[in-house]
Amino acid sequence: MKQVLFILLVFISFNGFSQVQTVKLKKINLEVMKTDLGEMTWDDANKACEKLGEGWRLPTIDELQKIYKLKNKIGGFKDDRYWSSTEGTNDNTKHKAFGIGRTNPNDKNPINYVRAVRSLK
Repeated sequence: MKQVLFILLVFISFNGFSQVQTVKLKKINLEVMKTDLGEMTWDDANKACEKLGEGWRLPTIDELQKIYKLKNKIGGFKDDRYWSSTEGTNDNTKHKAFGIGRTNPNDKNPINYVRAVRSLK
């Protein structure tokens, strides 16, 4: 009996809890993670998304605006800033402030939240 429980727990830990929960938004052709990857710099955010594999990336600022409008459907967002992949002038990038809904330019060193997306196939 103990062996069966051990095998079951190992199976669950490798198959059940390790899978990423996502929301597929066909209207905007995106799959969005239901949880943040954490807070990090822009360069680290890009690396973290890339490590997820299979097309995961930071959303563009336009995609992030659409996600903002659907944030209650997706869930789990903080009232804080989220990185986009959109680069601006002077080696800066844009972020979306989910608390107030504003889009701002920012340099790449501050710490912002990261929500990975990928295009639907």
